[in-house]
Amino acid sequence: MAVDSRNIALPIAGFCTFLNLYSPQALLPTLSREFGVGVAEISTIMTASTLAIALTAPFTGAVADVLGRKRVITAAMLAVVMPMIGAASAPDVQALVVWRFVQGLLLPPIFAVTVAYIGDEWPPAQVAGIAGIYIAGSSLGGFSGRFVPGVLGDLFGWRAAFLALAGLSLVGAIMVGLLLPREKRFVRSHGLSGRCRRYPPPALAATRRHLWHRLRRALQFHRGVHVCELPSCRAALPFFLHPARPNFRDLSVRHCDRANDRLGDGTPRASPLPPCRHCRVGRRRAAHAPRTNCRDYRGAHVLCGVRHAVPDDLDRLRD
Repeated sequence: MAVDSRNIALPIAGFCTFLNLYSPQALLPTLSREFGVGVAEISTIMTASTLAIALTAPFTGAVADVLGRKRVITAAMLAVVMPMIGAASAPDVQALVVWRFVQGLLLPPIFAVTVAYIGDEWPPAQVAGIAGIYIAGSSLGGFSGRFVPGVLGDLFGWRAAFLALAGLSLVGAIMVGLLLPREKRFVRSHGLSGRCRRYPPPALAATRRHLWHRLRRALQFHRGVHVCELPSCRAALPFFLHPARPNFRDLSVRHCDRANDRLGDGTPRASPLPPCRHCRVGRRRAAHAPRTNCRDYRGAHVLCGVRHAVPDDLDRLRD
């Protein structure tokens, strides 16, 4: 029985991705002593790659839809070798952080596009099994990314450990390029502009607002500032959007814009909410009063007019 070469190439792609992502973790104490820095500063080399992944991942699919799946996967796997070599020659922590950031930019084109390749090239009944093979390779890569540098770092130093990982990544990229066939069921988009037009503007706007308010809420509580002490009634919006993922068919961006305009200048005044009685956010329904007093920023009044959407948060605020 012949072995499908794709079943070998896909776990290799997952292995190389997480091999590079977690490679510095076992070497953090060594790097801290090497560069004479504290725990907080040396940990930025992990933060840099994670931040880069968050910045690149949303746009990876659009690029892959134009260039093709295999081309993006193999190019990213070859390119990720260079930041690893640069990290091995880094003279200080700042240079190491830069190389890790560049490396993080190249990882989403591998793992995100590989998952898309699986979904395109296999029948739905087989996707779960193939995805399991890919996840197994990714798990092994995450383990090896911590184990291999730790052992090699003790024996030969951290620079040699990074160079060894660069060699493994290069071998993996070559194997994927040879074993992974070009996609057959993939329909290529004609240009990035055409690809972006497939996303309706209301969905993009709602996603932007949803992510921004969740980030703002996290920063507020991380810094120890209670949401009711903020100088703006806009603090209510994170609670309005947090409990459920936005359903773009039901969520009206016009309603968000009008609520944002009326609640956004921080002036304590009576602010009418959108005239609609009901709008749907995810799986929860929020009822708007036609006019609501926002003079009191404390307690449940901060959630001016929003009922039934966040009962748990309302109880906490009243307490």
